Amino acid sequence: MLDIVESDHPLAHNKELGEFLNRHLPPVNVMSLGQIFAMRKLRKHAGELTEEEREGYIYLLLCTVTGISAGVQNTG
Repeated sequence: MLDIVESDHPLAHNKELGEFLNRHLPPVNVMSLGQIFAMRKLRKHAGELTEEEREGYIYLLLCTVTGISAGVQNTG
């Protein structure tokens, strides 16, 4: 992608958008890490989890998906 935009940074041509994303990405990154954590637990340890633990990880996934989608909807 960087070769296509001929830049070292994908948003070098749009400083305002780059600054906006840098301010708003940390919460999204945290939610994304939560998703990764929950998916790994569900995939790698599915047979070892209690039903309550499994439901907790699924709930975490649903919350993070909802949070990210709400953030995208509100910020465009």
